[in-house]
Amino acid sequence: MLRAAFDLDVFHPGQTVLIVEPPQDVECFEGDSAMFRCLVSPPDLTHQVRWCLDQTPLQPSPLNEIQVPQGGFHSLTMRELTPMNSSTISVVVGDKRVYASLMIKALPASFKQKLKNQQATEGENATLCCVLAKPGAKVQWKKGTENLKAGNKYEIKQKDACCELQIKHLKVEDSGEYSCECGNQRTTATINVNALPVTFKHKLESQKAEEGGSVTLHCELSKPGIPVEWRKGTQVLKSGEKYQMNGATLKYSVPPVTPKQEEPQKEKAKKEEAPPVTHKQQETQKQQDTKEAQKETVERKTVVEAHVSEPATPIAPATTKMDPQKETLEKKTVVEASAFKPAAPATPKLELQKEETVENKTVADAQVVETPVAPVQPKPETEKEEKTVVEAHALPATFKHDLESQEVEEGGSVTLHCELSKPGVPVEWKKGTQVLKSGEKYQMKQKECSVKLQICNLKLEDTGNYHCSTGDLESSAYLKVNALPVIFTKDLQSQEVEEGGSVTLHCELSKPGVPVEWTKGEVGLCPCAKYEIVQEGHSARLVIHSLDPEDSGSYTCDSGDRKTTANLSVKALPVYFKTPLQNLEWDAGEIAILRCEITNPVASVVWSRGDSVLESNNKYQLKQEGAIVKLIIYNLQGADSGEYICDTGYQKTSSMLTVQGRGQDESLLLSSDIHFNHSLSLHTS
Repeated sequence: MLRAAFDLDVFHPGQTVLIVEPPQDVECFEGDSAMFRCLVSPPDLTHQVRWCLDQTPLQPSPLNEIQVPQGGFHSLTMRELTPMNSSTISVVVGDKRVYASLMIKALPASFKQKLKNQQATEGENATLCCVLAKPGAKVQWKKGTENLKAGNKYEIKQKDACCELQIKHLKVEDSGEYSCECGNQRTTATINVNALPVTFKHKLESQKAEEGGSVTLHCELSKPGIPVEWRKGTQVLKSGEKYQMNGATLKYSVPPVTPKQEEPQKEKAKKEEAPPVTHKQQETQKQQDTKEAQKETVERKTVVEAHVSEPATPIAPATTKMDPQKETLEKKTVVEASAFKPAAPATPKLELQKEETVENKTVADAQVVETPVAPVQPKPETEKEEKTVVEAHALPATFKHDLESQEVEEGGSVTLHCELSKPGVPVEWKKGTQVLKSGEKYQMKQKECSVKLQICNLKLEDTGNYHCSTGDLESSAYLKVNALPVIFTKDLQSQEVEEGGSVTLHCELSKPGVPVEWTKGEVGLCPCAKYEIVQEGHSARLVIHSLDPEDSGSYTCDSGDRKTTANLSVKALPVYFKTPLQNLEWDAGEIAILRCEITNPVASVVWSRGDSVLESNNKYQLKQEGAIVKLIIYNLQGADSGEYICDTGYQKTSSMLTVQGRGQDESLLLSSDIHFNHSLSLHTS
């Protein structure tokens, strides 16, 4: 024996199928779920209702749940929606088809984890990291207002919702404010790069050299471009003919042997040829030797010329006079000293009396002072004439007082000051390698030896190294600009408004462009049809549309450093009926729909029958579509007859429902027309 059971939907050939309530359009955010509901009559057409996405039939799955509850309602629930799921949903029942649209909005960009300030050391790498509220959103990294691009200096990564910026081989100039922007959202952090101290990688080495040649002293620093100063003992060396300086390299020319260093035999022979001199002449010679030794410490060149001529009549030693016109000739002084060489020669004594600075060269005035000697008898000896040319070069300008590093707060101004050894020397100001020019931002002043740079309206981007250069030397200092905490210069104000309209909550910050977050209680708010978030300069505004009493509460604007909070109270408007309920008559077994229209589409109503408040269940369904409110009663029976009331709290409307009974024949016919559910048994022997 073989037996089988079947569930069959059997329709009468003349049966009419109705879609009483078609599905409604749905609009939601990505990640949400969307539900579509459709009311079909007759209610038992379980296997004749098909849901389609565009034109493709949908099958039940974890993401697409299809249900057939009692009472004729069919539902489709779609989960974990993305903007790609936006499409048209259709319901097919027999030869009837109805449509509804599905619109999925992308979530607004926001940061779940913000950037954090960092301290780093020069030469290291620094990594900034933030996390988005949703993966895959595009971001833009910036330093100040400059857009950053991936390369040797910056490495930019983005994996899912995590965004990273790695800054390689940090320099002091990399200090500043960095930001990550996603749409109208922004998170910022400050990196402060501490400079490494300068050290000697290779030190100077002791050397031996021969006189008359040259020698090079060389050392190597840990950082390039650092100004150095060369010294011999305590004496600061300057670049010239004797010393040639190139950063950390010094080339020194060893002076040749002087006459005083010749062999004692030559000195003795010279003394034997020279005539005897008096004690005063010896003292005068010693003083002159001392003067000449002092002149060797000044950067100059001495030329001695000897001319031989026949003697004239003997005369006493003469005093050489200076020609005043020769003091400025070719920026050097020429001193001529003439004397006959008698048996006891008199040596002229030169005294340097003053120094003047003319066009960056020092001119030395020399005067010959007569030394009294005892008169002597002339002898027929050779007359010698000596000429001495003294050329003094200007010393390069040095820094008497260097620039000093400073730490200041943004928004103000700061003055960097240094002092030169000479007045009127032109200088050039730089930030890093950028040459600065005088204007609103930078004001440069120079008075005598004092040089100043004033930086106005300080910003975080002004952090860095500043240099004052004379061409030969450079003085540097580091300026650090600390960010001021953001405060609210104007707080939110509490407001009381009526429902149905819009309200604007407004506050002002001490700095423009600072990102803020709006919350209602503990819930973060995002831009949507309900909330409009506007930020312009110092101003931040939250506009709330379509107000209803549920919008009442505490609203907060958070800048990260400070918060401001205000209370919003929404007063409900009286709700009246634009269209009241109507009395109805229905047959038993059918579905009754009571419908009315209220003046406020967001107001709620209460349905009741007699003293009993009605709620949605298998018998009743309470539904509201904007200003239209409905009460649906399933599977009508005679006991459902009576008065039904809809109450807004300000006004009531009622409907008298009458349920009429059916004859047995009509009931059986209707049953055969709509649905048969039987178990069929087949018997074989």
